[in-house]
Amino acid sequence: MQTTPFVNKQIIRIKNHPRRVIFSEGEDLRVLLVAQELVKQEIAAPILFGDVQKIKDLAKEHNISLQFLRLINPKNAEDLSLFAQYFERSERFRNRPISNLMETVAKPQNFACLMVQYGAADLVVGGNILGNASMSRSAQLMIKPTNKHNNIFALNILEGKSIADINKQGLLFLSDANVIPDPSVEDLIMMTEEVGKMAHHFLEEKAKVALLSHSNQGSYPTESSKKMQAATSFIRQRTAEFEWPIECFGEVQFDVAIDADAAAAKSDSLLLRKPKQADVLIFPNLDSAHITLKALEHVGKLNVYGHLMMGLSRSIAIIPKTATTEQLFGTTILAATQSLLNRD
Repeated sequence: MQTTPFVNKQIIRIKNHPRRVIFSEGEDLRVLLVAQELVKQEIAAPILFGDVQKIKDLAKEHNISLQFLRLINPKNAEDLSLFAQYFERSERFRNRPISNLMETVAKPQNFACLMVQYGAADLVVGGNILGNASMSRSAQLMIKPTNKHNNIFALNILEGKSIADINKQGLLFLSDANVIPDPSVEDLIMMTEEVGKMAHHFLEEKAKVALLSHSNQGSYPTESSKKMQAATSFIRQRTAEFEWPIECFGEVQFDVAIDADAAAAKSDSLLLRKPKQADVLIFPNLDSAHITLKALEHVGKLNVYGHLMMGLSRSIAIIPKTATTEQLFGTTILAATQSLLNRD
């Protein structure tokens, strides 16, 4: 399977800490190919959910070895009752009524998230057949959040030769192209902190974060641009106070964030006199983030990994239905690397 230097670097990092990865939608040739590669390279222990006989038939049809793969049908899993008890107890604590307890827990996405939440696996990869909405709901329902707002959001990592002209790592981290339609100032602060720290984890150096807008340093003040200004101001204070491993600037236009020449030409601000080329891009709303992500993927021909879900105590990756096998493999590797930060 063809991989990139960035993905290969993460493989080296996780080989010393093999991960137990659940593919919640295992009746998929792409999943079987990725699982076989994970075993071959001794990277992870794959767990495939679905109709066990269908998975076996698919593997036989395509001559794929199932050695060292664990196959589970959640509907008749040995520990279904145990995880149902865990879930019932947590929902009772949160004063949330449950209808059809066993049916709810037996849903593959829910059962996978419960297994990860309670330490029976390290990460979940799903959405490749059913789409991201069901996987996102399961993550919000079953996984403990890491922020006081209980908000989750998505991180996508983009890689390609054209990005190498933007920054030396050849990587861009984008948030949020999946969950929060219109993030508040508090949401933006939370995103910047968590994505900045995650980018630092992958880059192994201070992340440069740009909060994007149609406006550039107050050039066209609107409610949206003022929101990005306010978030930037607060984040810069917090960064200095708590020594976060990030450097933040905004509100700025897309070209100012990634092109030093554009930044020098468009801004006289002290913040941009020494132009910085961003690693991390924080968007003002879901529309702008998702449109940019798809444009960069399909027109820019970049490798796109994710969505890696953020704001959760465990690692969940949501794969688009259109994902290639290489994209599925790369996202799994990056989610496994993310899971190293979530170890108790």
